[in-house]
Amino acid sequence: MVPKHSVASQTAMIARRHAYKAAAALGLVLILLAGRPFESGNPAAAARAARPPNFLVILVDDQAKNSFSRRYMPRTFRSIVDRGTTFSNGLAAPPLCCPDRAGILTGQYPHNHGVFSNRPGYPALKDPANTLPVWLRRAGYRTGLIGEFLIRYPKIADVQVVGVPDTFFGEELLAVIIPKAGEPLSEQELRAYCKGQISHQKIPRYFQFVASYPMTGSGKVQKFLLRENAIKAWQGR
Repeated sequence: MVPKHSVASQTAMIARRHAYKAAAALGLVLILLAGRPFESGNPAAAARAARPPNFLVILVDDQAKNSFSRRYMPRTFRSIVDRGTTFSNGLAAPPLCCPDRAGILTGQYPHNHGVFSNRPGYPALKDPANTLPVWLRRAGYRTGLIGEFLIRYPKIADVQVVGVPDTFFGEELLAVIIPKAGEPLSEQELRAYCKGQISHQKIPRYFQFVASYPMTGSGKVQKFLLRENAIKAWQGR
């Protein structure tokens, strides 16, 4: 006879099943689990084990496979990769941001979820009510998306954040911003907007305002050129 699972265990199984389904659509997803195994004779541990585990999905941008190694990223591997789960059989159908991220959220190919390019991007998603965050909320999870902050500012049309060399920290954040047409924008204004809303270490050290970004033929921003162009501009001062 198969023992009956508790409601909480069934909830956890449903949440994990949907999470794995969605994760199969991308090349690399890391899940960092924050649960503890059941400890016999410990009521507190049993209560923790009965709750569904917390997990964090980490999606990296423009991460080449040949540089994702312990040799180049020892702290990342020690703090995240070694403690997480790597889905090594995932598939990224097109080499574009929005279609692949829609695949993560749905576990579907572009011809099923409807997002074929970065323009218009996510608004083309066919069924927003059938995605990973919705599945998790139905299973009793509280979900949150942590990502770009500056794009919410009403005077910004687009923003890309890259790392640039720094003599003390090794690297610092540079926000390369395209302002909306006719909207005057300053570094001081953006710093004031960030202050008190995000932690100080997440506020970019540098801001740069441009009219456009270097793009690939498929419409993807070439972030390495943003970095190189910024370095050249500072060296020329």
